[in-house]
Order: sequence, then structure tokens, then C-alpha cells
Amino acid sequence: MKKILTVSLMCLAGSAFAQEELKIGAIVTLSGAGAAWGQAMLYATELAADDVNAKGGLDVGGKKYKVKVVPYDDKYQAGEAVTAANRLVFEDKVKYVIGPVGSAPRSRSRQSWTRTRS
Repeated sequence: MKKILTVSLMCLAGSAFAQEELKIGAIVTLSGAGAAWGQAMLYATELAADDVNAKGGLDVGGKKYKVKVVPYDDKYQAGEAVTAANRLVFEDKVKYVIGPVGSAPRSRSRQSWTRTRS
């Protein structure tokens, strides 16, 4: 009985400290021309998220959030960047997005985000 009570209390304590997740989208080039840039960008983003999470999460307005990176490959193509942007905004419900790299993917995906704010 004592073991069951201890395990139950540990589960309750764990849920009391559970953090909400803050999803950050990453539109990165993981294939095609520019893949080296996108892979480095994704690695740096995930490394930063791991570092922040190891320190207890990201403090936003006095509340701590666990950072989760949600990456999509834009293949260094404008159309793929738009698809990734739409998935991040409408399906994954991310609050922030980094990327994409390159002028064509960036300008096309920005048009998509502008329409969602209207």
C-alpha cells in the first residue's frame, strides 16, 4: 500500500510541474540546393530549444513553456515553402516561424502569412 501511495504522489507531483508547449515552426531546406544551410539552421534551432528546455523552459510573461521545434523541408522551392507555412499555421498551430532561407521561398511564404492575419 505504501508503494502505491508513493507512486501516486509522484505522478501527481509530475503533473503539477508539467509545462505547456510552445511550438516554433521551422521552414528549412533539407534537400535540394541549399540543403547544407537548412540542415545547419535546423540543427542550431533544435540545439537552442534543447538548451532552453534543459534550463526549465522559455519564460514568456512569467510563464514557462517547453519549446518544441516543428520542421518542414521547403526543398528550396517557393511552392514548397508556402505548403510548409500553411501546414505550420493551420495544422500545427505554431505561434512563431523561423525561415525559410532564400528570397523566392521567403517572399511566397510571407504572402501566405499575411493573408492569415487579415
